[in-house]
Amino acid sequence: MSPKPPHPSTETAENPTQAQTGLVVASLSLLPLPGSLGWQPQHGSSLSAIMDRAEQECYALTSAGVDTILLTNDWDMAAPNTATVAPMVAAFTHVAQQLRKQTQTPLGISVLPNAPATALAIAIATGCQFIHAPVLVGQQPTATTLLTGQLHALTAAYQQLGTQPSHIPVWASVAPAPGQTMQHAVDTLHHEVTHHGAATGTQLVIDKLLLHQTDSIHPDGTLALPHSDTPLVITPSQPTQSTLAALQPCITNGTGVLLGSAFRRTPLHASDTRPAMDAFLVEQWAHELKTGKTIHQATADAGNEAIKALKAQEAAQHNKTTPTPEGDTTEPPPSKCPFSKLGLPGFGKKP
Repeated sequence: MSPKPPHPSTETAENPTQAQTGLVVASLSLLPLPGSLGWQPQHGSSLSAIMDRAEQECYALTSAGVDTILLTNDWDMAAPNTATVAPMVAAFTHVAQQLRKQTQTPLGISVLPNAPATALAIAIATGCQFIHAPVLVGQQPTATTLLTGQLHALTAAYQQLGTQPSHIPVWASVAPAPGQTMQHAVDTLHHEVTHHGAATGTQLVIDKLLLHQTDSIHPDGTLALPHSDTPLVITPSQPTQSTLAALQPCITNGTGVLLGSAFRRTPLHASDTRPAMDAFLVEQWAHELKTGKTIHQATADAGNEAIKALKAQEAAQHNKTTPTPEGDTTEPPPSKCPFSKLGLPGFGKKP
């Protein structure tokens, strides 16, 4: 693998213009892992390619000021049983371990479509801070299967692995069933987790609730959120500029926003109409939420700075009375655009 520049820590990443109380979370989707239908070594799939892409995206996201990164295997969702394939678990663990060494930004593990117990094992092995449970209680249908709650399996995993739930808390997704309100779904999750913990002696720690619903945005831009003592993280299903504007207040009122969780279109899901998101777009959205400056403003500002620097250099060259020394290769100062990839090859392109 080619050497990568050191990852900025959460302290050294670009500071927001205002103090923020909410989280900007980015979902980093690993390329197809061994054992999945998308893993095709004959067409270039390799562990080094997965690692290179993950390092590039992680660096870009931390540079944009993202507070937390959620590692996921979105590309493997076409295979419902991928989570039980040993090569996938080994590859996921290797990538998470390497990224954990390279950044101080908190990392979480999400093994899709719904394997929080596997995510817990990976998090323990790699030192990641939390795990994601797509369906913890109840059931949720998908295009290919029916996902069932993993509360019992996850509780057993904590017990078997000898880890206190407080050491690696859970981010639980909440999606209301047809005809059910988000508030009812949130209350049901809390109720079942509490009662199961009392019965087993192992009480899961739900650190965040991920709400997969943004259709409750009012015309005035406000967002109707359920009441919960657990901090909320909003997941926009189809991020747009208007959606982002409506979510902007969440960052200042303590609610988080998860970006980049939209399903990526692959040859296995060519008919899927949901938007595909790469780290380049997530980086733009993250910087905008953190600074309040739109991508268009940031790009324009960076372009103006570069033009001014170039004109200043041309004027200095014109005013010189002595010839330029041979071998002088002075170049204009680099753009300060926050979306510069700093020489990372192939960034932002779909594989």
